[in-house]
Amino acid sequence: MNIELSGYYHSFKYFTEIEDDIRREFTFKESIQNKVNQFIQKSMVGYENYTKVGIHVRRGDFLREDAQKFGDAVATPEYMEKSMKFFQEKFPRVWFFAAGNGGDWTKENVKADHVAFSEDFSPFEDLALLSSCDHTIATVGTFSWWAAWLTNGITTYFEGFPVPNTRLGNRYIKEDYIPPNWIAMK
Repeated sequence: MNIELSGYYHSFKYFTEIEDDIRREFTFKESIQNKVNQFIQKSMVGYENYTKVGIHVRRGDFLREDAQKFGDAVATPEYMEKSMKFFQEKFPRVWFFAAGNGGDWTKENVKADHVAFSEDFSPFEDLALLSSCDHTIATVGTFSWWAAWLTNGITTYFEGFPVPNTRLGNRYIKEDYIPPNWIAMK
């Protein structure tokens, strides 16, 4: 059965009673999951016992002036560095998988000894990759939220979203959007 939902369903409170059901139902086509699994395995040859941390980078449309006036914000290089350091200190061996629409910015600001970039992946493949990781560095937006929620591990999120005193910032209720166990970083 196919169901289409329209709206912004990124509040963990919607799913409190049926969280396990949602996670069980949200699966990727076999061809997508196989491609992602092969990418992970190829990237981690010789490093199979490393903790996998997915990094979602949202930039693109969030860089437009009207988006920033609305309240959208992009994660900073300092946020990336601080979040990556957090996971490197928490786990002795970490492999990062970076996905999203950050392009060259991602390669310039996601620096680690062990990192793979999901170049030429579709959004479906990026989401499958991120949700196949153990933990998440989330930036901003619905895509990032769902990647972190599906992963269900430790999540850091960019505290600078949304911009205060903007249309979005004045309507945004952080307690509805951000699960209480996610870790804010700026």
